Amino acid sequence: EYSSLLRCNVKCQFLGDDSEKRRFKVLVAILDNSGSMSRQWPLVVQAIGRVYSDELLANPSVSLNTVAYNTHADEVKMPTSSEQLQRSLRLSYSPGGITNFQAAFERAKKIILREVTKFTAKGIKSSHIDVTALLFTDGEDTSAPPLGHKTEAATKKARAAGDAFRYFLETMDCPSFVSVAAFGEHHNPEQCQYLSDRYYYINREEVLSEWLAGGLSESLQSSGFVNPKLHLPKGLIMAEPLPRNIGINPDGCIEQEFWLRDESSEGLSQTEEVKVIMESVGSQTAIQGSTALSSATVICSETLQGRTFLIESAEMQLRQIALELRGKRPSPTELALLREKLMGVKESVRSVLEAASDPKSKIQGRCLLLTRLDDLEIRRNRLSYTLGHFEVEKGGDARSIGAVGIDAVLRDASQKVPLSNTAREWLRIVDASNAILPMKKELSTYGKSSTFDSISGCDAKMTMPLGNAMFYRLHGESFSTLVDCSDEPIAYEVFSMLSGSGKKAVAMNGGESFTRVGIPMYVTPEHFRCVQLFLPAVMDQLSDNGAPKHSPTEKLFLELLGRSLASSLRGSGLNSSSSGTNRHNLTLLQKTRSVRAILDSKIKDGSKSLLDELIKSAETFINDPESRIHVTNIYEMASIGLLVAENWPSHCIVQLGEAIIEESMRRIIISKIQNKSESERIQLAWSVLGHSTSGTWLDFPLKDSNTKATQSCNEQFDMLAACDDLKYLEEKFPGVYSPRNVVTLVHILNSPSVPDGRMGLSECYALRSLYQKFTTLVEDARIDRGVWNLFDSLMLEEGDTTKQEEIVRKFGAAFVLEDTPQTLRDILAEPMKSLSQFAVHCLRGLSFFQNNKQNNEQISPRLELASVIDSIVTEREECARKYIIKDANYPSPGPMSAEQWAKNWGSEASPADPILYAKVRSRVHRNNFNKSLTVKEALADKAYRKHGGHFAFPSQLDTFIPGLHRRTRDLHNIWKQIGKETRGPLARKNAVEEMLLRLRWDSRDKAAGTKLSKIVGVIWDGLENRPAGLPISSALWLHDISSDDDEIDYDSDNSRETSKEMEGKEIFVTEKCNSRIYEKGGDADEWSVITGG
Repeated sequence: EYSSLLRCNVKCQFLGDDSEKRRFKVLVAILDNSGSMSRQWPLVVQAIGRVYSDELLANPSVSLNTVAYNTHADEVKMPTSSEQLQRSLRLSYSPGGITNFQAAFERAKKIILREVTKFTAKGIKSSHIDVTALLFTDGEDTSAPPLGHKTEAATKKARAAGDAFRYFLETMDCPSFVSVAAFGEHHNPEQCQYLSDRYYYINREEVLSEWLAGGLSESLQSSGFVNPKLHLPKGLIMAEPLPRNIGINPDGCIEQEFWLRDESSEGLSQTEEVKVIMESVGSQTAIQGSTALSSATVICSETLQGRTFLIESAEMQLRQIALELRGKRPSPTELALLREKLMGVKESVRSVLEAASDPKSKIQGRCLLLTRLDDLEIRRNRLSYTLGHFEVEKGGDARSIGAVGIDAVLRDASQKVPLSNTAREWLRIVDASNAILPMKKELSTYGKSSTFDSISGCDAKMTMPLGNAMFYRLHGESFSTLVDCSDEPIAYEVFSMLSGSGKKAVAMNGGESFTRVGIPMYVTPEHFRCVQLFLPAVMDQLSDNGAPKHSPTEKLFLELLGRSLASSLRGSGLNSSSSGTNRHNLTLLQKTRSVRAILDSKIKDGSKSLLDELIKSAETFINDPESRIHVTNIYEMASIGLLVAENWPSHCIVQLGEAIIEESMRRIIISKIQNKSESERIQLAWSVLGHSTSGTWLDFPLKDSNTKATQSCNEQFDMLAACDDLKYLEEKFPGVYSPRNVVTLVHILNSPSVPDGRMGLSECYALRSLYQKFTTLVEDARIDRGVWNLFDSLMLEEGDTTKQEEIVRKFGAAFVLEDTPQTLRDILAEPMKSLSQFAVHCLRGLSFFQNNKQNNEQISPRLELASVIDSIVTEREECARKYIIKDANYPSPGPMSAEQWAKNWGSEASPADPILYAKVRSRVHRNNFNKSLTVKEALADKAYRKHGGHFAFPSQLDTFIPGLHRRTRDLHNIWKQIGKETRGPLARKNAVEEMLLRLRWDSRDKAAGTKLSKIVGVIWDGLENRPAGLPISSALWLHDISSDDDEIDYDSDNSRETSKEMEGKEIFVTEKCNSRIYEKGGDADEWSVITGG
């Protein structure tokens, strides 16, 4: 059947100045909001919102208008945003009334005339104004009597109105395009197709999306329309009707195919010509040309052109089948023949599908062919579904879309539809790749091995004639989890085919599957031009996968390069010299080369490239430490050091490396101390500002840190004496520091890396070594062609293979680290500066430190810390004397927030053995479930002490005791309830001893115990309504002058043993609450005594 087909391809280009190429648009959406549109109205409103984007609404070259019609037609006032338009249509134009096409067309004519006049009044030629009308409807015209009913008069009235509308558009001398989107089963398909240049039957939301993405966008982006005419020699006929209008591409190009059929019995003369005329508006010939039949050739089916011919002829056959079915009910014989034709369509492109689906096949335009085959199969399935409705009587498809639906589908399928956006984009890539010159030289041995893709069986040189390019593979569910998958690349179109455009993972034989491609390969300038064709699609896939919104999007590749560098710095391949590791190192260098090319080719602000912008950011990172906090991922900045190495002198790269290490250590410190209290941060700062005559602390091994370091440091720290100590050391040894406990320092610094862009000590050491080796390599290469030109030369065969192998070994060795950091000396390039910064980072954020920074000039960290401590001591003392304990009431007149409590009294004491405390607390809460929370917490603290535990404050100035007043009142109430005596010196003494067990404080501090005993005694006296004595300051570390009556020495050790009477009473209560069967006064196990106490 193909032997009688001729395809006439027309390609032409309009020439003219820029003023002629600029187009102006008048778009009118004519929306049917009659009563029958109630169900479809939300879909129509949503569709208009997608068409009338905010960008189009703000475009002065585009006039957007809307008409809502039912019995009457009204113009919709256009807002400034798509969202406002949709809201207005939903609220103010709800469906109702009948369908009146005449009213709709009359209103649309007035609007078009008005808007075109506005443009022409500005001196714009009418031939430069494109008019597009979009008609949405779901029914026939019912505006002729009897109103609301389908009648022949109403149909004639609608057709006359449509004819008048088309005549009006022709007289406007403007290129015009009318599109009708029809919903449901009650419209008139024949009439809709008659009225429009393109008719769409919308039976699903997906079809509407296809229309919006395909034909509508084509009309909006076109540069006008032309009317085609063909003069055929005798014996040739049109295989299908000519389209009424053909759109001109935005660049002024026309591409169109016409299918002819040879019906001559004797054959056509090769000298006969086919004449093609493209007429613009006004019947003025825009383009004409002719071609002799002698130029016709038989296309080889193994080429892209031949495979495209098979697909397009299959599409044409589907249109022919739809035309045959329209308006009739086929007989069983005809149905069988049509089924056979549908199967024949599928068979005709089977060879194309098999070739395009085989990753090993060397095929050009693979993704273009697959996309068009998918579109073809969708249309074939729609026709097959329609045929099923004619076979119902013979047990076929039992579903029914009605006669109108069948006619609508067939009319839609009989039209030639434009390429989908996806197919159009693949066609653009194919055309652009055809214009790229092939590689002039052969790939070297290294070039072949490093660019070889085992899945497609191609290297970079093989893929270029196919319009393909190599990219590295990534694995991960979302962008944040994407990591390098392999050092082997893959041809992009093969990946797109296997992954369904990135929708599913691609499994590898014996390896991990991959889900995305990321950084491309830079092989030669020609190959990079192919790479650039695919970069937009790669960036879109990364962005759709949850990538952060970068501007420009090319910065995504910088983030991916940072991840590759992070993987290498963490030991994936930098501490070995094996052949596999050498390839991994060269892959990192290859990625750096590719990202550099991408950033250097992205011109921003007219003259400077994105690479120039990154160079500027690296300079700022070095010179402005305060700006470093804004760098989200430190590995990205480390990658910039590799990218700009050829542009900078070596000492600048070294400075960048030290700045990165300094910032990484700051982030490590901040992450370790961010949840620590003010006192703990002060202690840490104090711990690194000591002095030692030897520097042996720098030789402390990094692996010997442990979690007990901070406890050891706490035992040495005396906040009340620290201020004088710091001032003395600064006076005697200014600027010379030594950690008091090096284990504490190592424990904090030796933190593992985390995915938030922070480097650990090992990565910092690896980066310093990498920068040193790479800058040496760069300096050596300056004598030759430069490091990147030298690296590029490795890809091509240039004669001296021995020299190339030596260069490959040299480049790979630049990324090999032979040692790992062993001591602090390996990490801290400037030890005094590092310790000073450590102290400052600990103090940063403290209120007193900020005040000092505002009031004083730069001073040493010791004096800064001394000033902070002095300010805190002064404030805490003033607070403790202001909020005194004088009775059972709280010391503050009103409620305080947690922040205020912490500011005035510091932090509470914490259990020294958290595991033991958690176990005891859980048991106590379980055995006393019916008691109040404050009582259970007090009993848990007491039980913890009974088991040998103790509490510790972060420092002497931290004396906040949670529940001091409430727990004392709880004990007083309990004693009252069980009839225990609460008055008198003995009861007071017993109460104080009991409360010392139930409160959180450091029982190893005798002075604190004495002060707390006095405070509890005053509170107890207040509960007993005893006359108040001298008030007591509310800090355990402050000494008060008290009356002799208050100077009672309560021994802390003796206070842990309570009277038998009290214990027995409390055990009895516990037993009763827990329904346990003990005889009153009987023995109980030790745990019951503790948890019940």
